[in-house]
Amino acid sequence: MLEQDQRAEKDVPLRRDIRTLGDALGRAIQQHSKPSVYETEERLRLSCKRLRECTELLQDVTDEEAMRLQEEIAALDQEITQIVEACELDTAIDVIRAFTVYFHLVNTAEQHHRTRRRKVYEIAAKYAAQRGSLAALIEFFQQNRLDAATIQQLLNQLSIELVFTAHPTEATRRSLIIKSSRLAELLEAYDHAGEMTLRQRQHLQHEIERIVTLLWRTDSVLHVRLQPLDEIKMGLYYLEEILYNAIPELYNEFEELLSVHYPQAQLTGRAGDTLTGAVVAASARDRALPCVHRKTGARVFTVAQLLRHHISP
Repeated sequence: MLEQDQRAEKDVPLRRDIRTLGDALGRAIQQHSKPSVYETEERLRLSCKRLRECTELLQDVTDEEAMRLQEEIAALDQEITQIVEACELDTAIDVIRAFTVYFHLVNTAEQHHRTRRRKVYEIAAKYAAQRGSLAALIEFFQQNRLDAATIQQLLNQLSIELVFTAHPTEATRRSLIIKSSRLAELLEAYDHAGEMTLRQRQHLQHEIERIVTLLWRTDSVLHVRLQPLDEIKMGLYYLEEILYNAIPELYNEFEELLSVHYPQAQLTGRAGDTLTGAVVAASARDRALPCVHRKTGARVFTVAQLLRHHISP
């Protein structure tokens, strides 16, 4: 089987998830927006899809076919321009939102697919370490004939510090992040739909539709300027909901691999502090440093105490 065919086969579940989420979004747009929004979005989507197909076909066709494709590409380009120019402002805003939410859903599906592919690698009969994994790192050590003493020295010198900062491009609202996390859970359950009863599958589909509808009806743009404490709370969300569970799992997996392949090397002492506590930096770009406002400073101190409690060994 060709590599391209193998990749296509591996991506079948991803395409299924994207189609499921995309169909749910289409129904949400139809139910909660005026008809022109869905009609315009579909015309643009189908025209852009065909434009991409024509562009890809150009790579391996005869001169006569290439000329025909060039004409179709020019016609599609003109059609897309006309659709956009004919949009009323409120319709255009909702169409932009439709594509934004769609690509947000695609990102959610792709992140879940990476997790799914990792599981496939780990349970395969002929286990091959996935590129970028800790197991692949151990294989790299072995291929380069690194001994336990060298590994221990590397671990002792390694230092990773997680920093949460108020980046101007981080505009995703916490409510959207929570909904995306819920969708990821539902997609994982969807992988086992074949083991469910009809009622369970219907309930799962209904829940996916509900979350996608909520995403469509949630304004992704913050209309109120973020305050330093808001940014600190966002950092705490990532710490408590994601890193608090992920970091111990990372350490445990690494320790298990070391115990099998390099039992003399250990993640203890200095090496055990490789991944240090998170730092939350609040909106320095807005001159809103904690030292500027006494009230904010007091709250930051309280948050820092909570952080120390959670991330200290």
